[in-house]
Amino acid sequence: MTPFNDLHPFEDLQQAWEAGDPPPPPPADLRERADHLDRALRSRDRREMTAVVAVALFFVTIGAFFPSVRGASLAVVGATVWIVGVLVAVRRAFPSAAPSAPLREAVAAQHRWLRAQVVLLRWSGLWYVLPVLAALLAFDAALGGPRPILVLAFLGLGVTVVHLNWKAADELAASRDAFAAHIHALDSDA
Repeated sequence: MTPFNDLHPFEDLQQAWEAGDPPPPPPADLRERADHLDRALRSRDRREMTAVVAVALFFVTIGAFFPSVRGASLAVVGATVWIVGVLVAVRRAFPSAAPSAPLREAVAAQHRWLRAQVVLLRWSGLWYVLPVLAALLAFDAALGGPRPILVLAFLGLGVTVVHLNWKAADELAASRDAFAAHIHALDSDA
């Protein structure tokens, strides 16, 4: 043991690291991480809504010019409206904490939001893919289908979307778990 051990500024940190219980990150890092995730998820929602509006406008136009597929076009538009409704409802049900909120409240709000996002992504096959797939199959039937190649293409696209959403859910789950650990650390320090 050297006489400089008691002067080592990282001794507590090293002991915590060896114990497997790292200290919680500074509050500024938590807020920055929460803000980054929130911006990324809002950006994703804007892209989804832009795509939904484009698809809805396309099928409204088709329905206006081709009366034989008007009902099927409206089914696709209805599916897109459903998707927007789900995204908006989840956003409203899990609001972000105010910038002036205490750190624990901000971290808890972010954790709730991430939990909701993980569930939304895991169940995307039911609330996202299935309604759109059913509407597209109805549209294909209205055009004289079903055409097996188109049905297979729709199913393949649906499986791909579900797979990508599950992958995104896994990535968000890691962040969700990190925020849960931060909440636990904040509660332990209190």
